Amino acid sequence: YTYKGFNFSLSDRAQTNILALYSTKDDPILTYPIKFNTIDDLNTFDAVNASDIANMYYSALATKKNYLDSGTVLKEQIRAATTQAEVDIINDIR
Repeated sequence: YTYKGFNFSLSDRAQTNILALYSTKDDPILTYPIKFNTIDDLNTFDAVNASDIANMYYSALATKKNYLDSGTVLKEQIRAATTQAEVDIINDIR
């Protein structure tokens, strides 16, 4: 997913980490800034406050939802297909 021009991972571990941070973003024991590595490890991003964490989480959530929704569109095309030829022309360009 992308946040403030940086690309971050949506691996299972990354999703767990951003959810945990989102859940504790307002906890006074959490200290800012929190440094994140980009998916290619070429850059870092400093989340400076709870708003950054919330917005990163929302960006990740929206990215995942869009990806899953696009898969649902493909599944609907497959369910509507009545022949193998109709299935074969369905193209997943994600």
